Amino acid sequence: LRPMCSSGGWLLLVAVVACVARGASTVIWWNDTAVLPRGRWQPDPEADCARYDWPDAGFEVPALCGASSLSVLFADSGEVFHSVFVDGVLVQAIATSDTRGKVAAYAVDSWPGGADCHSLVVIKRTEPRIGAAAFSGIVTNDDATAKPAVRTRTRKIEMLGDSLTCGYGDLGAVPNCPFSADTEDSTLAWGSLVAENFSAQLHTEAWSGLGVVRNYGSPQTTSPDPFAYYFTRTVGSSNSSADWDFTQYQPDAVLVFLGNNDFSTVPRAKRSEFEGGYVSLLKSLRGWYPHAQLFAVCGPLRGELWCHRVNAAVEAFGGADAGAHYVHTVDFMSLPGDLGCGMHPSVTGQRKLAEAVIPSVASVMAW
Repeated sequence: LRPMCSSGGWLLLVAVVACVARGASTVIWWNDTAVLPRGRWQPDPEADCARYDWPDAGFEVPALCGASSLSVLFADSGEVFHSVFVDGVLVQAIATSDTRGKVAAYAVDSWPGGADCHSLVVIKRTEPRIGAAAFSGIVTNDDATAKPAVRTRTRKIEMLGDSLTCGYGDLGAVPNCPFSADTEDSTLAWGSLVAENFSAQLHTEAWSGLGVVRNYGSPQTTSPDPFAYYFTRTVGSSNSSADWDFTQYQPDAVLVFLGNNDFSTVPRAKRSEFEGGYVSLLKSLRGWYPHAQLFAVCGPLRGELWCHRVNAAVEAFGGADAGAHYVHTVDFMSLPGDLGCGMHPSVTGQRKLAEAVIPSVASVMAW
């Protein structure tokens, strides 16, 4: 028996098998060669799991063959939602609640079964402030097999952002609906759509309310913990998280969509503070990613003021000569029809945002 991931001690595999379909006795562990990580993972060998909390993180099993049933093993904290894709098609959402450190099995109800091989992709669609995932493995029938995984996508994109990149409220039906975890889906947000358009790998680091130098609702013009405070963490919401090893993922293109929160409420960030902070962020990104093209995206919620300041920061950094490009996306949404919960872009609004960004990326990257 192999112990399972738990924050409160060991949990034996036999306890998990009892929760899934009869005859499902093979476990494909999180660190199996058949499993490909998506996004930032923090391996936890002692607890025998992988931990992650950034949106769009998760895993994929490109070829799972002869599986008649399937369950995913999580020991999540908080309220976490994953989107499940089988053979590239969204089949369901897995909603996990705080399991108090114990592993639970979540069935993939729409798994096709049979002797054929199928692909499985499971993506965390909620942000770090809502909860973190701990993935232990996949339980299936004992005669199923999984082929060693090989990445087929060579292009790499990274997204840095706030609630717009998280997909905050994008599943909401009306603009004034209250936000809840089940209305957030980063897989339908602009960043994921841009990456899919270019068939690129994707890392997303996004957190609602964070700014370049000032967070939403801050009583000062700067905050002690803006976006950069969390960005270097492998697991954003964990104070004990290991620092991310930037050599593990070297993107071709980095898209930054930050600044909404710096100017969302008073007192707003001062011009010198904001532009200086933005230039500092671009310099840090250049240090981590010496060959990447950097894109500074602005709009569509706060109007022209902060967009001028984003553009000024890009120019101060060196502009296109330094591999930095300003992308303007203001005034493309139809209001209120393109808004979801909390007055944030709906699925249609997110799609329009992606469509506004894609031409600039395609031109610069020659994709």
